[in-house]
Amino acid sequence: MRSLSRGRLFKKPLIGDLIIHLVLLLMAGVFTFPFIYIVSASFSRASAVAANPFLFYPKGFNLGAYRLLFSVSTIWRGYLNSLFYMTAGTTLNVILTILTGYALSKSSLPGRNFITVFFLLTMFFSGGMIPSYLLVRDLKMLNTRWAMLLPGAISTWNMLVTRTFMQNNVPQDLSDAAVVDGASEFRFFTEIVLPLSLPITVVMILFYGSAHWNAWFNAFIYLRDSRLFPLQLILRDILVQGQLGDMTGGLGDDAAERILMALSLKYAIMVAALLPMMLAFPFVQKYFVKGVMIGALKE
Repeated sequence: MRSLSRGRLFKKPLIGDLIIHLVLLLMAGVFTFPFIYIVSASFSRASAVAANPFLFYPKGFNLGAYRLLFSVSTIWRGYLNSLFYMTAGTTLNVILTILTGYALSKSSLPGRNFITVFFLLTMFFSGGMIPSYLLVRDLKMLNTRWAMLLPGAISTWNMLVTRTFMQNNVPQDLSDAAVVDGASEFRFFTEIVLPLSLPITVVMILFYGSAHWNAWFNAFIYLRDSRLFPLQLILRDILVQGQLGDMTGGLGDDAAERILMALSLKYAIMVAALLPMMLAFPFVQKYFVKGVMIGALKE
């Protein structure tokens, strides 16, 4: 018996398991290397970046690209605009999503099924870009900050995930008990529903926050004043429209030096765009799987 249990405890891994682990390890390396290369290249000498197609660590540590990047006033303005859009937009999104999801999670809501179907239709049918532009124009939101906040104030998919989470984690018995104890609907929502919904709330903050931080298309369509541009639109103009040469124009008459610095600057711009999400994700990671799985899979 002792040898049998010991044999089960220390059973050798199957060949299939080893192959799966190797494949997953290879895939992790493939997905991770571009990020490692971008970070390493942004902190390396420009000549080292041009000479090495594979960088696993910075060569000739240099902060010149970052000094040049943040010496441009439009970058700082874009950072502040993106922080505002992300903070204000995420706050608005989460409030509307939680309130709508909570209302639709209650079986006592009159016409709940009809309202749910009405929301679902918006996932499959939309007016398109031109009608959306005309609507924003007629509402006098063109070239204003509201154009970045109101058109996408709520995501139907996120609302449905939130509704499902609340249906499975806020039992009707709790609501009945609160009514018996004399609690109002508002007090039940704030003191019972919101604490129980913390995982899905944090997940919604992550979803909406990352979407606002990476958003540039709405700004590209609705905004004309460069003082309102978010960081992503400014970085797009720098990378796509060839403004790297304008930023490196103060480095002198050496064309080769400007070209090499533009190469390093490109990677510094990518890191600058990724940094806020990289810093925020570890703090919400523990809620991510729990909130999404419970909200999306359970019936």
